[in-house]
Amino acid sequence: MCQHRPACPAANRPDREAAHTVASHPEQGWILLCNGVVVFDDDTPSRALATFRPHLFVKGADYQGADLDEATVLAEWGGHVVLLPLVAHHSTTRIIRVARAAG
Repeated sequence: MCQHRPACPAANRPDREAAHTVASHPEQGWILLCNGVVVFDDDTPSRALATFRPHLFVKGADYQGADLDEATVLAEWGGHVVLLPLVAHHSTTRIIRVARAAG
């Protein structure tokens, strides 16, 4: 049972594939622990990040060198942006689109 408030999303949600993709990257040299995936409707994740205050926020490697507002928000509590290699056919944008269509 999740002790966070607000509670983390349940593991059996349709968007869990995104969490699996994020959590299964042994090429990083360390194991990512993923409490959940938060789907948000805002244009940026800043408000969700401020609510959940994660230690890590994962983006795809295609954001390398980008000036991310998320990094500024995360720095307020010592969090970090982590860039993961892209995984063919596992776009989180596509996963979220499919999850939303499923209801």
